[in-house]
Amino acid sequence: VYVKSKEILLDKLHGNSNPSCCSLSNDDTILATGGADRNVSFVQWGAALGGKDVMQQVKQIDCGAPVIAVDFARKPRSPFCATGCMDGTVHVILVETHSGLEVREVAPGTIKHSKYVRTVAWSCDDNLLATSSADGSVQVHKVVWNGLDDNIRLEKVETLNLNSIV
Repeated sequence: VYVKSKEILLDKLHGNSNPSCCSLSNDDTILATGGADRNVSFVQWGAALGGKDVMQQVKQIDCGAPVIAVDFARKPRSPFCATGCMDGTVHVILVETHSGLEVREVAPGTIKHSKYVRTVAWSCDDNLLATSSADGSVQVHKVVWNGLDDNIRLEKVETLNLNSIV
């Protein structure tokens, strides 16, 4: 997908709220944005450049609190995105594009901090997700998935408790 226009407007993607964070998928085909409206929004980037009504194609997940961090998994062909929220929750979302854009949360409620999540970050060569919080903790989880069904687990690998905000 190559840019055909210098500017694409995703007007009112988060209603009257501003986007607070964004991330592009590994192959640069999906844009994820988080906002104060409590939603993480996904749009196929090629659709934005193809002259179609992009806003009709946006998929959203309500995270229950303002979304302030978002990141796609970096492992090739890994269909996961993670969000961090003001209420300390982390949401892992399965993003599929086999027959159009489909998104759904997996393993809800598994990762929780006592204060807001400052960052979410995926490892480069494995499905490890690190999250940091204003509570001074860093949690590392492994996403265990066979690639065939919705049987997805998040296994805690490590929790680091630091003496200050991360």
